[in-house]
Amino acid sequence: MNLNLVWDVTRLHIIWCKELGCKKVVAFNGSARKDGNTAILINNVLTELEKEGIATELVQLAGKKIRGCVACMKCWENKDQVNGVKP
Repeated sequence: MNLNLVWDVTRLHIIWCKELGCKKVVAFNGSARKDGNTAILINNVLTELEKEGIATELVQLAGKKIRGCVACMKCWENKDQVNGVKP
C-alpha cells in the first residue's frame, strides 16, 4: 500500500472530523491478525487524529465470535432497540 495515500486519507479524515465536530472516531479492525499490518496503519491514523484533539478508540475483532443473523425474529418480538428494530 502506498504510504502517501494513507497520510492523504488521514488528513482528509482530520478535516472532515473538524468540520462535522466529531467527538470521537472509532476504528474497527476486521483483520484476522490482531496486531498485524492493518492494526499498525489504523493506529498511525488514530495517532494523527489524537494529535488534533479528536478522541479515538480501536476495536479489534480478531478472535471474537461474530455470527450473522439467523432470522430467529427474537429482536422483533422483544422490540430490541439495541439492534434498531422498530415496531
